[in-house]
Amino acid sequence: MNNLLHYSLLAFIMALCLNIQAEEKPKTMTLSNGLKVYLLEDSSLPYIHFELITPLNSTKDPKSKEGLSSLMAHSLVRGTQNKSAQEVIKELEKLGTNLSVLATRDYTLISVDTLSWNDEKLLNIFGEIITQARFAEKEVEFIKKQTLSSIEKLPESASAFTNRVFYKIIFQGHPYAHSPLGSKKSLQSITAEETTKHYKMLVPRGSLLGVTGNIPADIRQKLEDAFKNWTGGVVEKKGFFSWFRKKPKATEEPLQQKDIPQYTIVHKPGQVQSNIRMGYVSIPRTSKDYMAFQIANVVFGAGALNSHLGLEVREKHGLTYHIRSTLQSYIKQGLFYIVTPTRLAVTREAIDRSLDIVEKFHKNGITQEELDSAKNYYRMQLLKSYEKAENRLSRRMILNYMGLDYDLDDLDRNLRKLKLKDVQKVIKKYFLPENMKIVIFSDHKEIQSQFKDIDNLKVEGFNKFL
Repeated sequence: MNNLLHYSLLAFIMALCLNIQAEEKPKTMTLSNGLKVYLLEDSSLPYIHFELITPLNSTKDPKSKEGLSSLMAHSLVRGTQNKSAQEVIKELEKLGTNLSVLATRDYTLISVDTLSWNDEKLLNIFGEIITQARFAEKEVEFIKKQTLSSIEKLPESASAFTNRVFYKIIFQGHPYAHSPLGSKKSLQSITAEETTKHYKMLVPRGSLLGVTGNIPADIRQKLEDAFKNWTGGVVEKKGFFSWFRKKPKATEEPLQQKDIPQYTIVHKPGQVQSNIRMGYVSIPRTSKDYMAFQIANVVFGAGALNSHLGLEVREKHGLTYHIRSTLQSYIKQGLFYIVTPTRLAVTREAIDRSLDIVEKFHKNGITQEELDSAKNYYRMQLLKSYEKAENRLSRRMILNYMGLDYDLDDLDRNLRKLKLKDVQKVIKKYFLPENMKIVIFSDHKEIQSQFKDIDNLKVEGFNKFL
């Protein structure tokens, strides 16, 4: 009950914050090249932040060239038609910034920021990087070596490596299967010429640019000047009937996973613990069930210390020091999974206990008290993620990019309307223990005796996933 009161009080504070933010709507405009721009004024500090979201993503990587989109995006800072890599980096350093790149399965995000009085200087170099990139062979090779080194070191981070393996197995046959980084084999085959060709897919139409901070009155002209050489993309046809056209919806049909074994043990000699992932392909971000699923998941395993998974597996039986569940939703599909490391000797017990919780959760659902507490917890997580102006704009842009039009008020309003019966329905629909696929990154020799009764089990060497 203490947790419920705690979150209720915090939710009340958030409600006050929501009232403050209710009028905070970004302005939008479209440049002459088709680039859509979001403007969110924040005069609290003398800074300006630019964030570009482009549809170039890992699903656009050609077969056997996985990692190409990420390689191209990270190579952008390695020189333009007029500047060497060192000259570009030096100019960015003078402005107190660097180019940040996040390559994902749905989009690539590129961002820079600086003090507000340097806005024009930053825009000049940012625009040049985006519109006049030059992929010299030695510079592309430099990024390739960095990426290959990161992939080689992945097994040293058991959690990150197990995630990579889990995606590869669960999304088998789907473009989401491969990591945006690619693999050692695919990266080594990519040439500078192929990177240059792929760069042509980086176009303004379909991309979104966010500007946050002290925004100058002549921002439109500055943006037009900075991106005047950037063209391309599909031109949206306008007409009387275009208003009635519906955007294509992402499929919610689960992938066919008949050939995926129920258990996969990824063997690496000398592993001192087992890192476990348990889950299945789930709903995309556009699903009508998304909010109810997230709230159910807070109670199940994504919330505070009193989640069902935490209380049973960690607190009651002491099988792990950390366990949680995650709903990762993309445009085309989603992924629901449980994450936990555990001792070698209790690997099977940790899995069985977790599966029992899924089954009980499916059967019993949640109480009204748990629903109320979960809503308040979720509100607080939203508030924390919206703390900075650039974060608020970034989240809104990503939702818009995915075909949704939400702000913080909309999310809170949808949360308030969510009823217990809605959540119970989603639990019955999605929390299915028979759908769970289990991946274990461990020393097979140390744990194999625990799985003698499992017929549907496959053992793989860890090198296969690098």
